Amino acid sequence: MKLRKLTYPILVALLLQMVSGCNDHKVEPDHFRIAGKLEGMNSGVISLVEYSGEGEELILDATTVKQNEFVLHGSLKSPKPAYLVYDDTYELPLFLEEGETVVTLHTGETQEQFLEDKYLPLVPEFQNSEINTVYQAYRKQMDSVENLKRFEPLNKLLNGLMESLEENDTLFVAELEEDVITISDEKDEITSLIRKQFAMRHNSSPIAPYIMLYEGNGLSEIDYTLEELEQLLANFDKSLSNNPYYKEFETRINTLKRLGNGKPAPEFTLRTPEGMSVSLVDFKGKYLLLDFWAAWCGPCTDNFPKIRSLEKHYEAQGFEVLGISDDPDVDIWKNAIEKYDLTWSQVIVNTDAEPGTSVSELYNIEYLPMYFLLDIDGKIIMKDYDITVLEEVLEDLFNEPDPKE
Repeated sequence: MKLRKLTYPILVALLLQMVSGCNDHKVEPDHFRIAGKLEGMNSGVISLVEYSGEGEELILDATTVKQNEFVLHGSLKSPKPAYLVYDDTYELPLFLEEGETVVTLHTGETQEQFLEDKYLPLVPEFQNSEINTVYQAYRKQMDSVENLKRFEPLNKLLNGLMESLEENDTLFVAELEEDVITISDEKDEITSLIRKQFAMRHNSSPIAPYIMLYEGNGLSEIDYTLEELEQLLANFDKSLSNNPYYKEFETRINTLKRLGNGKPAPEFTLRTPEGMSVSLVDFKGKYLLLDFWAAWCGPCTDNFPKIRSLEKHYEAQGFEVLGISDDPDVDIWKNAIEKYDLTWSQVIVNTDAEPGTSVSELYNIEYLPMYFLLDIDGKIIMKDYDITVLEEVLEDLFNEPDPKE
């Protein structure tokens, strides 16, 4: 049989196919592979780390860097955030995705500021990862806000606040809190706008619902109205409908709708310091203030005198208060009740509740303090973090002037 002579173009094509085949690493379904290159680093250990909501560190994979290169891999159900950590000195936040991700890493020149852990940044160049390209673009925008000169004092103030809390210097804490809140509020206003605009523009990327849920203040009602969040949900591409972040975003929106004014407050049963059961239904026929607080929350404890004054002033109109503590430790909670002389009813959140069933989740408590005012039928009249709003609502409700402390 006569063999056909290979022409030059065909030979080149075959050689290219062979070369590309050598570098084409097939990744099993529901798995990821990160093929990386560290510029200027010939050795060391690089780890892939995931942080839980409780701050626990889970190492997904780790390997040594050889001749500037490394490979990390593992299983994956859907895209999720993680960190590349090199020699416990350099760090890069990224998104894991199914298939192979190719990235070249450069060491950054400036140190990012953190309150606890301090890492130097790794600067990435992704070759084939749209989700990470989008995520890094988002982070660059956020970093530009962090680097604004007027926000430079914030980290120093936060460090000073933590030191004062450790030393129990309550007077200095109060002074620092005021400065921190002023600067933080301005910063939050800018970053919340960036998050919303970014999510609107990148509406087909899993990054969009993720940054709305977990970056900044999340779906804080301080930053966004329900209408704005509904607009974002409607703007997300239908291709995200099975994405877990999209589903969670949708669930949270439905929760916010369920907690709107005029809606019945979710039922619950919790324990008092004496171990007695208290249920929401026990207060039917009363105007009830649900005060979500914790002993570590300065604004919460600062407002106790005002709550005491409101309770006394409107008691004759059938107004009562139920404090709901989010403290993780029962003894800390009981000591705070005694320290602040809290005479109104007190219960504590059940930390052993099944996911999605705790009172904090039922009421979508993302920050403290939070106040819910219920009418005599147990329907929501008002929810807000600002006690002055509560004062105004009570004054209108009972047609009486705000009591003086």
